Amino acid sequence: MKINRQYRRLLSVLPLALTIFLAAPISVSAAAAAVLTSLKVMVNGKSIAFEAYNIQGSNYFKLREIACTISGTASQFSVGWDAQANAISLTRGQAYTLAGSEMSGKSTSNKSAQRTMSEVYLDGKKIYLTAYNIDGSNYFKLRDLGAALNFAVDWDGDAQIVSIVTPDSVDARFAMEQTFYNEVRANDGVLLWMDSYWYPVFKGNSSAANKMNAVYASEDQTANVDANDLLQSYYSKQGYTYEEANDGRVGGMQVTTSVTYNKDDIVSFLHDNEWDGLGPHGEVDFSGHTFNIATGDELKLTDVLKVNAANVSDILSKEFLSEYTIDDDMDSSLREASTLDIPFWLENDGVHIFYGPYTFYYAFGSREIVIPYSRADLIKEMFYKP
Repeated sequence: MKINRQYRRLLSVLPLALTIFLAAPISVSAAAAAVLTSLKVMVNGKSIAFEAYNIQGSNYFKLREIACTISGTASQFSVGWDAQANAISLTRGQAYTLAGSEMSGKSTSNKSAQRTMSEVYLDGKKIYLTAYNIDGSNYFKLRDLGAALNFAVDWDGDAQIVSIVTPDSVDARFAMEQTFYNEVRANDGVLLWMDSYWYPVFKGNSSAANKMNAVYASEDQTANVDANDLLQSYYSKQGYTYEEANDGRVGGMQVTTSVTYNKDDIVSFLHDNEWDGLGPHGEVDFSGHTFNIATGDELKLTDVLKVNAANVSDILSKEFLSEYTIDDDMDSSLREASTLDIPFWLENDGVHIFYGPYTFYYAFGSREIVIPYSRADLIKEMFYKP
């Protein structure tokens, strides 16, 4: 979708309270029917094939497969087995050690399940969770595990999808926050200009979060500059005075941020920058940032497209002219704008590249081109999709 779009804010679904379900101690009971489920399960946005069963109306998942899948996340936990004490031990924060049978393939038939007789300890304290033993493996209710081990479980009834979300996933790290606000008033107190800045803030003190936050902090150009000086400088460049330009009007900037791509730890943010009152007309501009949220590194155009400093102008200009017609005297402006620093972001349909409202002249407007992921001649292997 190009330029005109509705933005959806990414909302976290994580309940971070650690609630342990208390129940009566487990006792021996008759076998229960375990019906193989066909639910689609997403873990932090990735589809994972679990062996799961519905037992008496609740979905049960193999304990070691859950531990294996979320190992390395903020919700990771180890699984220990004490045969002499007939006890299962879960330790939060420890990486899971593979036993060898995890994710070895799904069963194709229903099973018979027996209530688990083993005691369960969480960080050394006994807890009571409903569990069943199927073919020698222990299966627990997914929501019980989530409450005990600090990950969220969400159910999309329309799509028939179960989602597991750990606190360090992009859903938890990303929050829409107003991080900068400034205003300019005349001596008589009349509001002349205001700046309301919105951009993503990554929570936590990890090196990845700090690196991504630093990218946005470096762009907050008015944070350490006197606003009056900034405005005076802007208007003088336009050929008129600060007072003439404002003429009593209120101007400002609003930045709306949306997530346009979120796959395999690559997340792309689109920023809709709307200016008003800073000159003879308003302005709408777009910018984007794309990160590897596992490392915090920002992706450059060269990480996505097969371009370099020597050929980028030729390649992008050719793509632009395949979609738009321009006058001959605009060709030099096109080539000057087609650099490695041009604004871009990722969406599900391809790489979006933006030519701003002043690339040519204001009346011509902004333009956007899309390079599909199927373009083997231009798309890097990591993003190529035939």
